[in-house]
Amino acid sequence: MTTPPPPPEIARPENIPPENIREEAANTILAELLQENGLTARAKRRGPQGVPDIQVTLKTGDSILLECKWDDAATQLETQLQERLAAHPDRLAIAGVLYPSRLKQVDDIKQALQTVGDL
Repeated sequence: MTTPPPPPEIARPENIPPENIREEAANTILAELLQENGLTARAKRRGPQGVPDIQVTLKTGDSILLECKWDDAATQLETQLQERLAAHPDRLAIAGVLYPSRLKQVDDIKQALQTVGDL
C-alpha cells in the first residue's frame, strides 16, 4: 500500500536552524509523520486561535485534535486542552503533545520525532 502525498496545506519546513525551530514547524513535521503512517493529518499554519495545532481525521469522519507545546509550557497546554474539550465535546479525542526542549538542538527534527523516546 502506498502512502498518498501530503495535502498542499502541509508545507515541510526546510533548512531551519535548530535554535529557531518553532512549534509550528515541529507540528508540521509531526503531521507529516502521521501521514506517512497512514493517517490523514493536517497541521495548522499560523492563523486564528481556536484551530487545533494538528487535526487527524479518521476514515469514519471522526477527528482527533492535537494541541502541542514545548515542554516548558505544560501549564499552558493543560489550559488549552480544557478549553478545547469544552468547545468540542463531540470530538473522538483531544490530546496534548509536549515536545522535549532538547528537540530544538537536534540536526534532524523529523528523525528525532520518529525516535522521541531516545531524546
